[in-house]
Amino acid sequence: MALNRLKSMTAYLSGPIDDDPDRGVAWRDEITPFLTGMNVNVINPLKHTFYGIQELNEVKRPLIASLLEQGNIEEVHQEIKQFIRWDLHSVDISTFVIVNYDTNFHMCGTYQELFTAAREHKPVLLVCKKPINKLSMWIYGIVEPQYMFPSWDDLKAYLKRINSDPNYEMTEVDKRKWIFFDGAHMTEGGLQ
Repeated sequence: MALNRLKSMTAYLSGPIDDDPDRGVAWRDEITPFLTGMNVNVINPLKHTFYGIQELNEVKRPLIASLLEQGNIEEVHQEIKQFIRWDLHSVDISTFVIVNYDTNFHMCGTYQELFTAAREHKPVLLVCKKPINKLSMWIYGIVEPQYMFPSWDDLKAYLKRINSDPNYEMTEVDKRKWIFFDGAHMTEGGLQ
Protein backbone atom coordinates (compact mmCIF):
# COMPACT_ATOMS: atom_id res chain seq x y z
CA MET A 1 0.00 0.00 0.00
CA ALA A 2 1.38 3.41 -0.97
CA LEU A 3 2.01 5.85 1.84
CA ASN A 4 0.47 9.27 1.74
CA ARG A 5 1.47 10.75 5.09
CA LEU A 6 0.70 14.33 4.05
CA LYS A 7 -2.83 13.56 2.83
CA SER A 8 -5.34 16.10 4.14
CA MET A 9 -2.67 18.21 5.85
CA THR A 10 -2.62 21.94 5.23
CA ALA A 11 0.36 24.01 4.12
CA TYR A 12 0.46 27.77 4.59
CA LEU A 13 2.61 29.60 2.01
CA SER A 14 4.54 32.40 3.72
CA GLY A 15 6.79 34.90 1.99
CA PRO A 16 7.22 38.52 0.92
CA ILE A 17 4.34 40.18 -0.91
CA ASP A 18 4.50 43.97 -0.60
CA ASP A 19 7.99 44.61 -2.02
CA ASP A 20 8.18 41.61 -4.37
CA PRO A 21 7.69 42.78 -8.00
CA ASP A 22 5.29 39.89 -8.72
CA ARG A 23 3.76 40.13 -5.21
CA GLY A 24 4.90 36.57 -4.42
CA VAL A 25 2.65 35.06 -7.06
CA ALA A 26 5.07 32.92 -9.11
CA TRP A 27 6.54 30.70 -6.39
CA ARG A 28 3.14 30.15 -4.78
CA ASP A 29 1.58 29.22 -8.11
CA GLU A 30 4.48 26.87 -8.82
CA ILE A 31 4.48 24.96 -5.51
CA THR A 32 0.69 24.67 -5.18
CA PRO A 33 0.10 21.93 -7.82
CA PHE A 34 2.98 19.92 -6.34
CA LEU A 35 1.34 20.06 -2.90
CA THR A 36 -2.19 19.41 -4.10
CA GLY A 37 -0.81 16.44 -6.07
CA MET A 38 0.01 14.92 -2.66
CA ASN A 39 -3.51 15.74 -1.40
CA VAL A 40 -2.21 18.63 0.72
CA ASN A 41 -4.57 21.55 1.23
CA VAL A 42 -2.90 24.88 0.46
CA ILE A 43 -3.55 28.24 2.03
CA ASN A 44 -2.21 30.91 -0.27
CA PRO A 45 -2.59 34.36 1.34
CA LEU A 46 -2.92 35.89 -2.13
CA LYS A 47 -5.93 33.74 -2.99
CA HIS A 48 -7.72 32.81 0.20
CA THR A 49 -11.01 34.40 0.98
CA PHE A 50 -13.05 34.38 4.13
CA TYR A 51 -16.80 34.14 4.39
CA GLY A 52 -18.37 37.56 4.01
CA ILE A 53 -15.09 39.28 3.07
CA GLN A 54 -14.55 40.93 -0.29
CA GLU A 55 -11.73 39.69 -2.51
CA LEU A 56 -8.49 40.71 -0.82
CA ASN A 57 -6.33 41.43 -3.82
CA GLU A 58 -8.95 42.99 -6.09
CA VAL A 59 -10.66 45.20 -3.50
CA LYS A 60 -8.76 45.45 -0.21
CA ARG A 61 -5.21 46.01 -1.46
CA PRO A 62 -6.22 48.83 -3.86
CA LEU A 63 -8.28 50.38 -1.05
CA ILE A 64 -5.28 50.32 1.28
CA ALA A 65 -3.03 51.83 -1.41
CA SER A 66 -5.56 54.64 -1.88
CA LEU A 67 -5.82 55.25 1.86
CA LEU A 68 -2.01 55.43 2.11
CA GLU A 69 -1.89 57.99 -0.70
CA GLN A 70 -4.48 60.06 1.18
CA GLY A 71 -2.46 59.78 4.36
CA ASN A 72 -5.36 58.10 6.17
CA ILE A 73 -3.19 56.01 8.47
CA GLU A 74 -5.98 55.26 10.96
CA GLU A 75 -8.06 53.55 8.24
CA VAL A 76 -4.96 51.73 6.96
CA HIS A 77 -4.37 50.48 10.50
CA GLN A 78 -7.91 49.11 10.72
CA GLU A 79 -7.67 47.38 7.33
CA ILE A 80 -4.22 45.88 7.94
CA LYS A 81 -5.28 44.53 11.34
CA GLN A 82 -7.74 42.33 9.43
CA PHE A 83 -5.02 41.07 7.07
CA ILE A 84 -2.84 40.18 10.02
CA ARG A 85 -5.72 38.42 11.77
CA TRP A 86 -6.56 36.39 8.64
CA ASP A 87 -2.96 35.45 7.92
CA LEU A 88 -2.12 34.43 11.48
CA HIS A 89 -5.34 32.45 11.75
CA SER A 90 -4.30 30.69 8.55
CA VAL A 91 -0.98 29.79 10.19
CA ASP A 92 -2.94 28.54 13.22
CA ILE A 93 -5.02 26.13 11.15
CA SER A 94 -2.14 24.95 8.97
CA THR A 95 -0.26 21.73 9.64
CA PHE A 96 3.05 23.05 8.32
CA VAL A 97 4.41 26.29 6.86
CA ILE A 98 6.53 26.74 3.76
CA VAL A 99 8.55 29.96 3.87
CA ASN A 100 10.10 31.68 0.87
CA TYR A 101 12.93 33.35 2.79
CA ASP A 102 14.06 36.13 0.46
CA THR A 103 15.87 38.95 2.22
CA ASN A 104 15.91 40.98 -1.00
CA PHE A 105 12.46 42.07 0.17
CA HIS A 106 11.09 43.41 3.44
CA MET A 107 9.53 40.46 5.29
CA CYS A 108 7.76 41.84 8.36
CA GLY A 109 4.66 39.67 7.97
CA THR A 110 6.70 36.65 6.89
CA TYR A 111 8.73 36.81 10.10
CA GLN A 112 5.58 37.03 12.21
CA GLU A 113 4.07 34.02 10.43
CA LEU A 114 7.33 32.04 10.75
CA PHE A 115 7.64 32.84 14.47
CA THR A 116 3.96 32.02 15.09
CA ALA A 117 4.32 28.62 13.41
CA ALA A 118 7.50 27.90 15.37
CA ARG A 119 5.78 28.78 18.68
CA GLU A 120 3.04 26.33 17.70
CA HIS A 121 5.70 23.62 17.16
CA LYS A 122 4.80 23.17 13.49
CA PRO A 123 7.28 22.14 10.82
CA VAL A 124 8.63 25.37 9.28
CA LEU A 125 10.21 24.51 5.94
CA LEU A 126 12.38 27.37 4.73
CA VAL A 127 13.63 27.81 1.17
CA CYS A 128 16.44 30.33 1.00
CA LYS A 129 18.27 31.84 -1.95
CA LYS A 130 21.11 32.95 0.31
CA PRO A 131 23.75 30.47 1.43
CA ILE A 132 22.50 28.70 4.55
CA ASN A 133 25.36 30.20 6.58
CA LYS A 134 24.30 33.79 5.73
CA LEU A 135 20.85 34.00 7.37
CA SER A 136 19.66 36.25 10.17
CA MET A 137 20.94 34.90 13.49
CA TRP A 138 17.40 34.54 14.86
CA ILE A 139 16.50 32.10 12.09
CA TYR A 140 19.12 29.61 13.31
CA GLY A 141 17.39 29.52 16.69
CA ILE A 142 13.91 29.19 15.22
CA VAL A 143 14.17 26.87 12.19
CA GLU A 144 15.79 23.45 12.44
CA PRO A 145 18.79 23.17 10.10
CA GLN A 146 17.34 20.10 8.38
CA TYR A 147 14.34 22.25 7.41
CA MET A 148 16.48 24.87 5.62
CA PHE A 149 16.55 24.16 1.90
CA PRO A 150 18.79 25.84 -0.70
CA SER A 151 16.26 25.28 -3.51
CA TRP A 152 12.64 24.46 -4.25
CA ASP A 153 13.78 21.13 -5.72
CA ASP A 154 15.42 20.21 -2.40
CA LEU A 155 12.22 21.07 -0.51
CA LYS A 156 10.14 19.01 -2.93
CA ALA A 157 12.50 16.04 -2.61
CA TYR A 158 12.14 16.16 1.19
CA LEU A 159 8.35 16.39 1.01
CA LYS A 160 8.23 13.45 -1.42
CA ARG A 161 10.37 11.35 0.93
CA ILE A 162 8.41 12.15 4.06
CA ASN A 163 5.12 11.70 2.22
CA SER A 164 5.61 8.42 0.42
CA ASP A 165 8.99 6.77 0.96
CA PRO A 166 8.41 3.67 3.15
CA ASN A 167 12.16 3.53 3.82
CA TYR A 168 12.42 7.12 5.00
CA GLU A 169 13.66 7.12 8.58
CA MET A 170 12.13 9.90 10.61
CA THR A 171 14.78 12.07 12.25
CA GLU A 172 14.38 13.19 15.85
CA VAL A 173 13.32 16.61 14.52
CA ASP A 174 10.70 15.00 12.27
CA LYS A 175 9.37 13.02 15.24
CA ARG A 176 9.03 16.22 17.29
CA LYS A 177 7.47 18.34 14.55
CA TRP A 178 5.23 16.16 12.39
CA ILE A 179 2.05 14.52 13.59
CA PHE A 180 0.64 12.05 11.10
CA PHE A 181 -2.85 10.61 11.07
CA ASP A 182 -3.48 7.00 10.13
CA GLY A 183 -7.20 6.61 9.84
CA ALA A 184 -8.59 7.28 13.31
CA HIS A 185 -5.19 6.76 14.97
CA MET A 186 -3.00 9.78 15.54
CA THR A 187 0.71 9.16 16.04
CA GLU A 188 3.67 11.43 16.64
CA GLY A 189 6.50 11.12 14.15
CA GLY A 190 5.01 8.47 11.90
CA LEU A 191 2.47 5.82 11.15
CA GLN A 192 1.91 2.82 13.39
